[in-house]
Amino acid sequence: DLDDHVPSDIYISYPRQGGAELASLISMQMQMRGYSVTSANNDGSSVSEAVKNQVRESKFYVLIMPPGALDNCMGEEQCRLYWEVCTALQHGVNIIPVSLDFQWPEPSELPEEMR
Repeated sequence: DLDDHVPSDIYISYPRQGGAELASLISMQMQMRGYSVTSANNDGSSVSEAVKNQVRESKFYVLIMPPGALDNCMGEEQCRLYWEVCTALQHGVNIIPVSLDFQWPEPSELPEEMR
C-alpha cells in the first residue's frame, strides 16, 4: 500500500493493459535479489503525494512500456505517468525503461519536461 510510505529501492510503474505480468516478474526477480520493490499501475489522470514520495525516494524508477505506453502523455493533458516521470527526473531518480515492442515517439511530441 503506497500510503504506508516505506521507501523502496525500486519503484515499478506499469500500465494494466500489457504491463502487469512483466511488472510482476521483474518485481519477483528483484525481491529475490534483496531489493525492496513497490509497484503500481500508472493508469489514470492524477497522482497522489504518496505516489510522488515513493517515486522521489526510490533509487530506480522502472517504467514498463508496451506499445502506446506514452500515448496519454502526448497531448496537453498531464496524466499520472507524466507526473511520475517528471518527479523521477526532477529528483535524479535513475529511470530504467523496459520496452515491449515499444516505438519511441519523436521528442517534440512529448511535453518538454519529459524529453
